Amino acid sequence: MTQNWAHHEMKRHYHRAARDLTDKDNGWHLGAVHMSAEQVLNFRIEDMAVRMRSLAPELWELVTFLLLGRKLWTTAGEEDTEDQTLSLDELELWRELETLGDGGVQEMGPSVPAKHDRVKLRRALCHLKTVVILSILMRSLNQQCNAFAAVNGIFFHSCNTPDKVVKSLAHMGISTSLSTINNAVHSLTCESADHVRTLGQSLRAMFAYDNCELTLNTMTPTIEQSGD
Repeated sequence: MTQNWAHHEMKRHYHRAARDLTDKDNGWHLGAVHMSAEQVLNFRIEDMAVRMRSLAPELWELVTFLLLGRKLWTTAGEEDTEDQTLSLDELELWRELETLGDGGVQEMGPSVPAKHDRVKLRRALCHLKTVVILSILMRSLNQQCNAFAAVNGIFFHSCNTPDKVVKSLAHMGISTSLSTINNAVHSLTCESADHVRTLGQSLRAMFAYDNCELTLNTMTPTIEQSGD
């Protein structure tokens, strides 16, 4: 009986914590119709992870514990008590990341990194997965809390991701819908056009055309056309 009561209370507690993360003041509401380039450029998963951990520390720790089966390491130099090995997918993903917190990424060979590096890698990947999971929960509770999904949608559009894939990712909560992406792209395009117009009116800009293709039709005389 006591266990059931505690379980029910903790479910309500974590639900409130997730709802608090969806508050508009947290800055994770991106309107597609009025999206700006600054909002997209300033979005960083690292900042989102720090903010989530600060606003909902217990919910953050719960998700990381479910992912790892133990408490997340607190310092980079802490011993890796379990001899866990990074999978090939994790190593490949890590090589694609440009930065880790305040340090750079060093080149790694095909072998498994040392303990110290393995702790840093698994912690960074765990932070990334926790942000994804909490972002899906937040968008499920509030459709307007879509910062993570909206930025992903812009990225998928820039990569020419097939519509079927985008629809699948949107159903998972990882991306926004195709119509929302198109609205965001239209908003960003209008903003870019305004910046170009303002720059041109300043009379301090020089425009150059890259890869300008001109089709010039030329006449080649042939035997059949020799009398013309």
